[in-house]
Amino acid sequence: MTKLIYLTDSYQKTLETAVLDIGNKGNQTWVILKETIFYPAGGGQPSDQGRIEGPHGSLAVSHVSYNDGKPLHLGKVDGDLKKGDKVNLQIDWQKRYRNMQVHTAGHIIHEVIKEIAPEVEPLEGEHGKHPSIQYKGIVDELLKQDIEKKSNDIISQNLEITSKFVTKEELAIMLTKVPDYLPTNKRLRVISLGSYPPTPDGGTQVRETGEVPAISISAIDYDQSGNSTVSYEVAHVESKVTSEIVQNNEPVEDFEQLKSEVLKLIKASKDIDSVRFKVMGKKGLLNETFKKVLGDMKFNKSAVGLAFNKLKQELEEEFEDKKTTKKGVEKEPEADLTLPGTPIPVGLLHPVNAVAREINEIFHGLGFSVADGPELETDEYNYNRLNLPMDHPARDLQDSLYIKEPDILLRTHTSSVEAHILAEKKPPYRYVFPGKCYRFENVNASNHMMFYQYQGLAVGEGISLANLKSTFDTFLRKFYGEKTKSRFRCKYYPEVEPGVGVDIQCPFCQQKGCSVCKFRGWVEIAGAGMVHPNMLRRVELDPRKYSGFAFGMGLDRLAMTRYGINDIRALFNGDLVYKV
Repeated sequence: MTKLIYLTDSYQKTLETAVLDIGNKGNQTWVILKETIFYPAGGGQPSDQGRIEGPHGSLAVSHVSYNDGKPLHLGKVDGDLKKGDKVNLQIDWQKRYRNMQVHTAGHIIHEVIKEIAPEVEPLEGEHGKHPSIQYKGIVDELLKQDIEKKSNDIISQNLEITSKFVTKEELAIMLTKVPDYLPTNKRLRVISLGSYPPTPDGGTQVRETGEVPAISISAIDYDQSGNSTVSYEVAHVESKVTSEIVQNNEPVEDFEQLKSEVLKLIKASKDIDSVRFKVMGKKGLLNETFKKVLGDMKFNKSAVGLAFNKLKQELEEEFEDKKTTKKGVEKEPEADLTLPGTPIPVGLLHPVNAVAREINEIFHGLGFSVADGPELETDEYNYNRLNLPMDHPARDLQDSLYIKEPDILLRTHTSSVEAHILAEKKPPYRYVFPGKCYRFENVNASNHMMFYQYQGLAVGEGISLANLKSTFDTFLRKFYGEKTKSRFRCKYYPEVEPGVGVDIQCPFCQQKGCSVCKFRGWVEIAGAGMVHPNMLRRVELDPRKYSGFAFGMGLDRLAMTRYGINDIRALFNGDLVYKV
């Protein structure tokens, strides 16, 4: 059986070992080794590439895969390789390191998704050209920015990545759920990112999360089975790859020796053009040294190219300096690197977005998921399903903007999302849904024809008004402060029964009385109540078994009170100067 060195050391680049078996597969040769540093393709991670050098021949390894549990090294042979030969292995380190970065990025993203969407289960990962992770369940597309930000936060923390071998029984003690497909007849390798729980894994990873370049979440897609695919990208940062190569066999010595010799020639020569041609010409010393180093298999081609370009630029500057000095032309003064740079303006979140994200975080902690719905809505979902039939007097309270009468309009409230969730989801569930709403209003300091609402819905068995009060008390303390006082008072809303208005103590006068609270000491910030039985019956839910609560808040007004904005038009005029 081949010993897998990469399981204990992902950074080993060379190895001396022996050929256990060799054969042909089509027009390629396969080799089985006593030990290997080559990672075979599996778990979504591409295989390593490189070379196997023997006494009388070599194999350019293009692919490694498992066959009957044995890693087969496939490629084209040059010369003669045979069973029993002592060989040297050399992996393509640049490709290996890139695979390690992309693979580790997948683990980082998965840790974030486990935290903010614990209800989904991982199905498979792809960590090659188009990296992605597929989950059973819905990963909300609105979480894209949160996933990306928290993933890059883990990178910035530079957490140590460790691995160890455990039994399946030992793993069951560490985790709340262990995948059924894991074998029980051998010890399992698990990795841990800092203090995060261990994850079963047989691939190669970097040593610290800080070695992974910036992560971006490119898309979250869904299939007909209700699965989510989170696609991601990892930035290409050449220096991270090359810095590792520099410590191991980078061609510095050859190029530095050439540079030293050329500088001596430049200093001693009176004919600078002749020396320049001898060094920089098509068949000059620089190109000849480059070809020699490039042909040496112990050096990575990318590292050779970078070192060559750097030396070429340095020598060009030396020749130019010598030529300028010889002509007596005064050199331009160099830039003063001690002077302070020009500050770069930093963009900030819009106040409404900042408040929405803060509230999302609070409700995530209370077990709510974020949902969204269409802004162009039907009359059925905007009114009828919300206990507002054609003849209902409450319709007169809302001036609707119809796109196509009598059925299509711009939604007048985010309660329409509530109607969709009731129709499409099976209880129990908890959702919040921030979004834009539209009404035919005269635009002034207090009203706008486009505004933001923040709605919430929870449906299940045994949900009561006490649950609504507890949820709101927790939210208000976290948003406004631990000493915030609140109260419920009776109020009519057609989609709830009973309905309540949610008031908080005036944040401007602390209940002493002012123009904001109209000298009442209280400010209304939300409407809420228990979901009306008619709405439950409409989606074939028995009100005797199921109940729920709903609430709605004006996001614009929350942002205005948070940032001291006294005119709603300031939120949309494109000239915001409020620090978020």
